[in-house]
Amino acid sequence: MMPAWVAIPFSLVVLLVLGDAAVKIASRGVPLLWYERGALAWLLGTGAATIAWFLLNPLYRWVSPIWIVTGIAMTLALVASRSRRVERVAAVGFRFSPIDAALALVLLIQLVILGAAAMWTTLGWDGLFNFELKARLVFEHTPAGQLPAGYFGDATRGWSHPRYPPLVPFTEFWIYSWLGRVDQAAVKIVFPLFYYSLIALVCGAVRRVANRRSALVTGIALGCVPAFTLLPGASSGYADVPLAASVAGAACFTFVALRTGELRYAHLAAGLLVVAVWTKAEAVILAGAIGLAALGAAETIGRGRLSALLWAPALTLAPWSAALEVYGAQPTGDFRALTFSGIGSTIDTLAVVSSTVARELILPGHWGLVWPAFFVSVLLMMAARRSTRADWFLVAAVLVPLNVYACVYLFSSWPDVREHVGFSIPRLLVPLAPVATFFVVRRAVDDLGIERVEWA
Repeated sequence: MMPAWVAIPFSLVVLLVLGDAAVKIASRGVPLLWYERGALAWLLGTGAATIAWFLLNPLYRWVSPIWIVTGIAMTLALVASRSRRVERVAAVGFRFSPIDAALALVLLIQLVILGAAAMWTTLGWDGLFNFELKARLVFEHTPAGQLPAGYFGDATRGWSHPRYPPLVPFTEFWIYSWLGRVDQAAVKIVFPLFYYSLIALVCGAVRRVANRRSALVTGIALGCVPAFTLLPGASSGYADVPLAASVAGAACFTFVALRTGELRYAHLAAGLLVVAVWTKAEAVILAGAIGLAALGAAETIGRGRLSALLWAPALTLAPWSAALEVYGAQPTGDFRALTFSGIGSTIDTLAVVSSTVARELILPGHWGLVWPAFFVSVLLMMAARRSTRADWFLVAAVLVPLNVYACVYLFSSWPDVREHVGFSIPRLLVPLAPVATFFVVRRAVDDLGIERVEWA
């Protein structure tokens, strides 16, 4: 059994090596900022390792999954290192003005505080009884690493969401495997890494359309939103921030692909959407919205490559969906079956759902000015009639899922639909808010004449 100070870094490094190899293969030489590349390595590494672990489940009767997945990571890294494609790291300079240096220091302090808070805060309800529970079941199963089939068909455990995709539980199990024991304190380290990835990808996107100062201010602003840092944020052990990191990254890279015509960025976006659908169930809605919005905004010649935003998540998630049916996974019971008669009987709840969602969007202390600024920016863009297809893509990537969520609540099985919406909508907004924030900054660059120092 390795000491924790050795096992935990090793477990994380393997995921990063696997992810970095995936970045080299997917990016095909497009320029990336160093922090974008680090975020992509973490997200794609956890996603690729999760899928490999799941697909190779039968082998764990003979070989531990840590050796199989580690072998895959090393092999893929070797293949990627021998590729003739030249990696391009954006040369944007490291000279900071006094103001930028001060902002960078504030952002760094935020990140350190978030990391410390996550390590000192106990896991929240879902962090314990949804994700960590699954990690523990997989670790304690015989043979270790295999999915406990009996869990999925156990009706008494439907409250733990057995149908949720396994990226977060696998990442926790991965650390348990290297440690050789269950340690709930140790697994908390992964959630700040997802938060750092979210900030890195959004700041990288802002850096592309504005300047360094705007990127730093955006990162600091996101750190002031409780939903990203507290419950259900990175200090809670929930899956909402991991989902937000992959969804925001996918939306931002798709925007860059549409705006610049460099469609190779769409490969990275497709990879991030694969990670998203393996993170939470509602990611299917988000991936569908981003994919369809991208196809609608794209020129005809680019739709072939952008179609990967739809088929890649669907194809890679298919084995997990099939396994759930084979195992007889129990639904949560939060929603009634979708029927035409149900539509007629629930239409009167639309006003209740809409008012509750609207109240959440403007509630002081929850989201700051993110949502008012987003809707004002959309109205100003429409009034000015100065927009691009890429801008409308961002609007659709936010508004389409928001409206789909409102419609889904019409089939809530909760006695009080207002309670259901109020309980869950803050979490559903977490992946959308960074995209909305990026849109606000993008429009402010034009509307306020912010200095633009583009590099890609």
